[in-house]
Amino acid sequence: MSFYLSSIIIATLHISGTAEIISFIVSGMGVPAVQSIPVIIGGSVMFGTIIGRIFLAEVLSPRGWFGVIMIAGGISLVGMEG
Repeated sequence: MSFYLSSIIIATLHISGTAEIISFIVSGMGVPAVQSIPVIIGGSVMFGTIIGRIFLAEVLSPRGWFGVIMIAGGISLVGMEG
């Protein structure tokens, strides 16, 4: 495994752990968990997909991209609620 690839893997794991910490912080600010956690988790999935595509040259089928777009739409709807 190259240094470049291992650096990206470590950074991605660090970012996913950061998403959990952010969910606790946001929930502590009074945002309902039912609203904050789906946004943060969905955002992590989208971020991971984009990072995989850009840095690891992973290929996602049109159906997979449709799923990412659906997640983005869901995040938008949940984020605008309330």
